[in-house]
This record gives sequence, C-alpha cells and structure tokens, in this order.
Amino acid sequence: MDGICARKESRNLQRRKLRIAHLLSGREGGGITTVVSSLIEYADPDSLEASILLLSPNRKLAKRSEGFKCHVIRKRFPGSPIAVFRIIAYCLQSHIDILHTHSIASNFYGRTAALFMTRTTVVTTVHARTYDELQGPFRNRALAWCIHKIDLWMHRLSARIIAVSDFLRRELIANGVPEGKIFAVQHGIHPSTVDVTVEEVEAVRRNLNVAPQKKIVGIVGRLTRVKNHELFIRACKEVAAKHPELVVLIVGEGSLRNHLEALTEDLSISRMTIFTGWVEEIYPILHLLDVLVISSLSEGFGYILLEGMACKRAIVATAISEIPRILKDRKTGLLVPPDDIDALANAIDYLLRNPRKRNEMGELARKEVTTRFGIEREVERTLEVYFHALGIC
Repeated sequence: MDGICARKESRNLQRRKLRIAHLLSGREGGGITTVVSSLIEYADPDSLEASILLLSPNRKLAKRSEGFKCHVIRKRFPGSPIAVFRIIAYCLQSHIDILHTHSIASNFYGRTAALFMTRTTVVTTVHARTYDELQGPFRNRALAWCIHKIDLWMHRLSARIIAVSDFLRRELIANGVPEGKIFAVQHGIHPSTVDVTVEEVEAVRRNLNVAPQKKIVGIVGRLTRVKNHELFIRACKEVAAKHPELVVLIVGEGSLRNHLEALTEDLSISRMTIFTGWVEEIYPILHLLDVLVISSLSEGFGYILLEGMACKRAIVATAISEIPRILKDRKTGLLVPPDDIDALANAIDYLLRNPRKRNEMGELARKEVTTRFGIEREVERTLEVYFHALGIC
C-alpha cells in the first residue's frame, strides 16, 4: 500500500511544478546569494516554483533577490524553537516539496524542521569546508569543532547533499557521509550577466578616485581568516616597491577589517589601499581590475573565480581545494602555493608587467567559463538532485 501511495505521489509531482524554498540565514556571503539567485532565475518556470526563506532580515540580500518570493522567518536568538515552527508553517502553507538549505545555520533549522514534516524533503548544498568557515565567527576552536561535528552528524537528516565540487564530495565521503546521497554539482554562470558598459566602469573609477594610469590589484570576499587577506596585503607591499603607481583594492566586509586596516598602516601602504566595504554591484569593479587575486587558505569552489574569468580578468590564485581544476595554470590564470608571500608577489608583478599576457589569459578564461561552467548545466543537475530526493528518477 505504501508503495502504491509513493508511486501516486510521484506521478502527481511529475504533472505539476516542484515547489522549492531556499533557506538562508541572511548572513551568507555574496557567492552563496548569487548562486541561489541564479538557480531561481534560470530555472524553467514551467517545471519549478522557487522562493527564498530567510532566518533574519537582510537588506542587501533582499535587494539582490528582487523579483523573487522572499519571506523572513525572524529568528530572534540562536536555537530558537519558534523559528523551527515558523519554517514548518511556511512549508505547510506553501506546499513546499523541497526545502533547500545552504549554510550551517540554515542546515540546523531546516533539518530540525524536517523531523516534523512528512511532505517536505530537505536537500542541502555544502558550499565550503564547514570547519574552515567557522574559524571566522568562532575564535574558540573547540566550539567551532563542536558545531562542525553537529553539522556533519545532521547530514543524515538531508535526503540528498549537493557538494559544489568533487573536492568537497571526497571530503564528505571521508567524513563518513554515505557516498550514494552526495552529488557533485559545479557552479555555473551566464557570461552575459557580468557585462557592463565603459561608462559604468569609469563611474566606479571616479567614485574610488583612482586615476586612469594607475594599476589596480584587487581581492573580493568576506574579510575572514579563511580568505587570507593578510597574505594578499603583505604580497602587495612587495609589489608596491616595483610599481609605485599601484592601487590595492579590498572589496568586502567582515570581522577582520580593523586588523587589516591596521596592517596596511604598519606596512606603509595604507595610502594606496582602498577598503570598499560591501559592494552590491561587483561587476564594474571586477572590470576595473588589472589583476584579481584569490589568496584563500580553503575554498569549496570559489565562485569569484567564475565571475573574474567571465569578466576576462587576469587571475592569480592559491592552488588549493578545487581551484586548480577551475583555473588552468599559465593559460587562464596563475596558480601559486598557499601562504607563500614571495610566490604571490612575483605572480602579481609578472602580470602587471605583461599587459599582453593579461589580455590573453582573460580572453581564454572567458571562453573556458562559457564552455565548461554554464549556469544551465548547474540548474539541470540541481533539478536532477531534487528528483532523486523525491524518488522521481
């Protein structure tokens, strides 16, 4: 009898749209919010109806998700049971088929809510190594490790898990997550979304007060330990000795801002360094850069890589995690060992001295993104995971 009911439910789902709710904490970085927005924007509206569910209000995120259904749960304190009940109520009232969680906080609340729901299935995307990400918010390593272990244990409450790279999939399997429930789905991007006008780029240049003859090296990301901005700043100190016209652009916000600003003062490069804070329109800034740097200690995927490649930027990145499988060394960018100041400084210097090489790498990078990392493939693969989670395959 249960089998008959299951087959009947599957046929019903195939005849109507899937209803998806993406659950976010409201504190996610730009990469995750861009990915979620793209999954909704490029999905077939005849097959899927998606909304965003926030645990806390976020003005920046709300603006980015304009045009989408967006509902705020308002979690008032950590571990709030009321937030769990509100998630359940939303899923029941909206007839949600898949609750898709994307971060440590949303994983916890979404999976807990799933314990009390029979109609809604949880799918979780793992965007990064959980313990590495916790090093920023939690300076207490024991607490970070404990939360990491809880999140790992709760993977069993998700029907399917999406790892954004093969690297993360292998890590999850090594940590005891059943191989059969993990699907590797690489991020994608539509190259045209990053295109901007010359006027937009020049407007950003004027706002930043950067003269046209200046050479601009930039880094984009949350100001947290895992992004290793300190390595970037120290490397730029060495580069500045050879390029006095250098401008160092640090785009993003985070807990380490005061420390990093003090570091630029100590290294006597504060006058050539600009901290922009959070930027809503990132693509004009990317087009302004001569060199984009990713100096991270760890990355689940590194979505900024796709954005930089689509913008035809010359990129220097640390050879960690999935990055060497995305960026082809000496073809679409330069790879350097992690935490190596001299190697990073030399790579930046080389590209600044060779504008022709920068242009060649940028053109090849754009072609690579177009052929290997189309958003359509990510959307299609994600939909396949939803079907697997619901038993429609």
